[in-house]
Amino acid sequence: MGAAIASATGVGAARADQTPGPGPRAGHAMAWHAGIGAICLIGGDRPGVEAGAPREQVWLWNGRAWTTRSAGEAPHAASLVAAVADVERRSVFAYGGFRIEGPRKYGAPAGELWELDHDLVWRRHDGEGPGPRHHHAMAFDAARGRLVLYGGLNAANEWMTDLWEWDRRAWRRVDFETGPGQRAHHAMAFDERRGRIVLRGGTRADKVRPLDTWEWDGRAWRLAAADGPGPGGGYRMAFDAARGVTVLCGGDTCLWDGGAWTKAESARAPAHRMVHSLAYDRDRRVVVLYGGSVDGENVGDTWEWNGAAWSLI
Repeated sequence: MGAAIASATGVGAARADQTPGPGPRAGHAMAWHAGIGAICLIGGDRPGVEAGAPREQVWLWNGRAWTTRSAGEAPHAASLVAAVADVERRSVFAYGGFRIEGPRKYGAPAGELWELDHDLVWRRHDGEGPGPRHHHAMAFDAARGRLVLYGGLNAANEWMTDLWEWDRRAWRRVDFETGPGQRAHHAMAFDERRGRIVLRGGTRADKVRPLDTWEWDGRAWRLAAADGPGPGGGYRMAFDAARGVTVLCGGDTCLWDGGAWTKAESARAPAHRMVHSLAYDRDRRVVVLYGGSVDGENVGDTWEWNGAAWSLI
């Protein structure tokens, strides 16, 4: 469950040996933690998960090494969790995903919002919200101070087309006339330069993988591009603040400037993969990629994109 099979490794793609750190995993999430100045990795399918009710373990990447921290009370370990950074609050938020009950054993999806604060202490925010969710996506609108969640599937595996915002106090469901419709395994990122959330691709109930790009400005959805880089589902995105573009990667690396997608070339690049994670390191001005599923096998490699090329760390 969760780790989808990726397409074959492309020409020029590199596949790394496993290195010390979070280990092979897929279905995890990453976000920049401003409180400690490091990339924070949460969740995912991985080896070594104990049976029972395992709690989440947090991994941190500072550009040189992966380290882990015990955070006391923590959310239930989960796969296909979503996470976003609130830079002003100096924390990271995590929501949903399938609860991991043990090796290859999954429970119902979670429906709780957890905050990993500036001191790496977990705090659960109670209150009515989107409910249990998996295969959803989130982004943090820093201009409006809103966490935005869209789509995915609920506990009954029903396809959701709703949009929710959390204003640091409470959840609110936001109505709109036209939008992306059914989406799971889609990607979202906040374009800081243009003040819009970008949504790309995903999968629908009819198994179609749309190639469209939508943007949310806090009031309405706008279809920004009807076509784009494929395939539609399983790619991940992060906004590169240094260069003012949204970076999409899962095979090809593509850049969105608000008007069009362009394919970026790199002599060496991550293998085609799905259910990996991307996050932007604000101190080092690079996009970091970790893990995912390559040819149906979870991997544990770390890559960095500097705006011109990928480097395997």
